[in-house]
Amino acid sequence: MNLLGISGSLRAASMNTALLRTLVGLVREPVELTIFDALDLPLYNGDIEDQGDPESVVALKSAVALADGIVFACPEYNGSMTAVVKNQVDWASRGESPIKGKPVGVVGISPGPHGAVRGQNSLKASLLHIGCKVLSSPAVVLPRGRELITDGELTDEAAINRLGLFAAAMISWTEATRDL
Repeated sequence: MNLLGISGSLRAASMNTALLRTLVGLVREPVELTIFDALDLPLYNGDIEDQGDPESVVALKSAVALADGIVFACPEYNGSMTAVVKNQVDWASRGESPIKGKPVGVVGISPGPHGAVRGQNSLKASLLHIGCKVLSSPAVVLPRGRELITDGELTDEAAINRLGLFAAAMISWTEATRDL
């Protein structure tokens, strides 16, 4: 099983990308989780799309198409999902829409007291709208993220255990729904 990790942050020291790196270490063969690098992805623009998808968009759509399931690590900016993750969803939903019908899960960490729950909720609404099969639980909403990460790695045992439960649920969800 191939899972794709998509971070909603471009920061080198992203807490949400750290969650994905931790998930990579929690899944075991025959499951593999690969993290997509969105640094070169342009903002969605219909004029660009009309000229043909840029190489970075082709790479995103190909990665999404090849994935059995997708894990989004979504921070929260101003009470909603980030423009970075929204842009990735917008591109992946265009044309042949390789994301439509995919099993997806959402995790998130935030330095604030809400743990990116509002960002996750807005992302989940968008994913449901475009026809994704969204895993509803267990929720991984981690507040006060700066206390949970050391040197760019998630070190909090309780948070790691929650991610482990999420990984198991995501694998089961993907197995149960990917061919429906």
